Amino acid sequence: MVINSLNTKEIINKALLIVWKNLFYLAICYMLYILSLTIVAILAGVSFALLQDGNLHVGFVFLPFILVVILIICLNIGMTRIILGLVDGSRLPYISLFNNFSLFLPYLLSSLIVISPVLIAIFIIYLITLIFDNYLFMLLLIPLFIPAVYLSLRLIFSPLLIIDTTIKVSVKKSLNSSWIKTEGNLLNFFTLSVWSGLYSSFFYILIPIVFMLFMFLFNLQDFNIYILLLSLILIGLLSFLFFVIYISFELICLLILYRALHNNKIRSV
Repeated sequence: MVINSLNTKEIINKALLIVWKNLFYLAICYMLYILSLTIVAILAGVSFALLQDGNLHVGFVFLPFILVVILIICLNIGMTRIILGLVDGSRLPYISLFNNFSLFLPYLLSSLIVISPVLIAIFIIYLITLIFDNYLFMLLLIPLFIPAVYLSLRLIFSPLLIIDTTIKVSVKKSLNSSWIKTEGNLLNFFTLSVWSGLYSSFFYILIPIVFMLFMFLFNLQDFNIYILLLSLILIGLLSFLFFVIYISFELICLLILYRALHNNKIRSV
């Protein structure tokens, strides 16, 4: 199903516009996201510390570990929902980052199915290498990755269909729909991935450049301490904003492509 209405350049431009218009909204969302992950990490660390001190039975460690995994996946679902809302032209409330537990199981199942071809290929290559004890077989079996990656790419939109609350589909229907939507569009997906990766890498490179600028200012002997503190705050803010752009840009491009395919609006580059 190759549709003709939107190309990679238009997707990149639209993604840049979305980031520019919603940069501070995205920054607040990622601050909440990082804060939540920090709290989850602290809870996990406390559990392991209690285990090492002998104050917690080993069986109880699995409960916080499972809880940590669930919370992290649900937070990722929330961030994807928020960015999908921006693609659709609306800002979801910040609470949307957290109230996604009902989507956890279908999202997890669809995600596991998406990556299963690649995992199976890795397992087969590893198993044959162990049996024959010859790494030459590993090189000969590397082409197994080609059909495995192909299958995973054809199913890649399945988790997004689960997250997309504008439509309600089962895991089976999401897999079928993803297979249909990606038919004839893998080149579009690959091209978009390359270009969006290059754009996001540019903002990633800006982060160490900004920090090097701060170190240069820090080494100036006669630099006023108040100006130095102000520079530190500004550089920290800029670095965080560049990080937000870097981490969200590729996802925005993918979601624009997803929505274009969903609305039958995509054309080859």
